[in-house]
Amino acid sequence: MTPDPQHDPSPLAPPAAKILPDGRYRAVIRKKDVAWEDGEPQPYLVRMRPNGEVIAWTGVEAEIVDLGSEFGGARITDPFVSTLVHPNGGIPMVWILVGCLGVDLPESMSIKQLVDKFVAVLADGPEVEIEVKRMARRAGSPIEPQIIRYFKASSEPIACMEA
Repeated sequence: MTPDPQHDPSPLAPPAAKILPDGRYRAVIRKKDVAWEDGEPQPYLVRMRPNGEVIAWTGVEAEIVDLGSEFGGARITDPFVSTLVHPNGGIPMVWILVGCLGVDLPESMSIKQLVDKFVAVLADGPEVEIEVKRMARRAGSPIEPQIIRYFKASSEPIACMEA
């Protein structure tokens, strides 16, 4: 007999994950630890950019809320939700906290205070809407579903709306 560790003989092996099609979904979001390629997972990572700007980031895992959808319970991860200021002035962590979840933030706060608030709020698993699009994260990487936007959860129940 030759053992084959590549095949799970269990009849209860999990089914293959379904790939989320492009669209807008209601989801519960939670913080997901991140790691450097060769490191241990951490609650968040910090880096200084070449221009001297310090940024921090963490991951977010979104679980699609089941409203009779075949994708209910599916999970998708956004591995880079950051404190990086975008050209339009938006900051991803601030947008999710204030724009999507209605959290009040002080007029000024440190990056550590912002990250700590983000981690604390996401610990409760708040509900938002996410837009998913199949695309490559970086040039040369595989095309797969990515979270491209976060929205405030509407009062209308949705399973999936076309973006």
